[in-house]
Amino acid sequence: MQTNMETFEKRKAALERLEWNFILEYEYRGKNRDRTKVELELFHAVQLPLSPHDWVRLCRRNSEEYIGGCCGNMSAVQDILNEWFREDGWVNAHELVDLGESMRDHGDEDFKDMSSSELHDFVEEFLSIEDSQKNDVLAWSKLALLYHLIKDHYNPKAPAAQPLTKSEIEGALLMVSRMSWSIGMDDFFKKTSSVQRSPTAESAQKIMRLYRFLPAFKILYDRLYEIAPDPVEGYAIVDLEKGEGEIAENGLGYCIYATQAEADRYLQLIEKGRAQHKDENFKKERKVGIDEFKIRPVRVSIENGIQFMGAGERPKRRERRKYHPHWMTQDIEDADMLFEQYAKNRRLEEPLRGECLFAWREAAKFFSFRGE
Repeated sequence: MQTNMETFEKRKAALERLEWNFILEYEYRGKNRDRTKVELELFHAVQLPLSPHDWVRLCRRNSEEYIGGCCGNMSAVQDILNEWFREDGWVNAHELVDLGESMRDHGDEDFKDMSSSELHDFVEEFLSIEDSQKNDVLAWSKLALLYHLIKDHYNPKAPAAQPLTKSEIEGALLMVSRMSWSIGMDDFFKKTSSVQRSPTAESAQKIMRLYRFLPAFKILYDRLYEIAPDPVEGYAIVDLEKGEGEIAENGLGYCIYATQAEADRYLQLIEKGRAQHKDENFKKERKVGIDEFKIRPVRVSIENGIQFMGAGERPKRRERRKYHPHWMTQDIEDADMLFEQYAKNRRLEEPLRGECLFAWREAAKFFSFRGE
């Protein structure tokens, strides 16, 4: 005999007792006059049981339940919450389950797996709360209870592989970008990471996410090794406040430039902007002077990363390399041989293949291509 919250009907009844709104999936069955609407035992959408006070606590920066700054995973969850707020609080069931599983993987106690009896107690605890005390209930606890009630009775989005037209490198870049954002890569490599401590059930989900990430990361590493086999030398801007060996960063990454003139120009722009301000407090609060920085020659390689060059060394002028696309795996003698490698990588099929080959040949004539 099934008890507590083991069946769909009991989950549905619990939502009705809580007076939380939901929509079930349905379909029409029968023919002509006998055709009727039949509700399925699947939750399609739910209205988040959040008050205006709850939304403020969840979405306003510096509020007690705002989680956006914790890690990459929680930043992604915070973005989802803010989007839901703009959509009036109705969400698809699969979206709520996805968010709940992110919270579970992050280690939130309310979202951890529950037995049927534990879920029953969770519901009863909510129902016993007096109206005068409902504003004291954490908004995250409400979301957690709603997640547990629907997560075993919904229709997940069907998974799909990437389109055949997408190249391997494009797919890897997409995967690395998505996974780095959603799991917060920093979490994996901290000394306190549960992944490093032991592969227990608590960290199993994190470990599996890491393993999903690794194949795409390897593809990118191999391709980077192909297109950047030689060290590159240039000039880096060092943040002297942090130390002689600390390279400054801006919105484009590390401040490394091909020539010293480029690095000088960037610092001069900073100094020019600083000169416009007369307020001394501004200059003290913001580090915006050339004297806070230093330009040092560096060598960058895929094996060793960034290395400062020795005293007296200067970056060598870089010779122009002949470009080889990553999909070019064999030497070629003419434009058609090059096209065959490209078409294989892109999985071109007729009639598109024929049109592309015609344009390819015309372009080869225009640029006087001889297979060099």
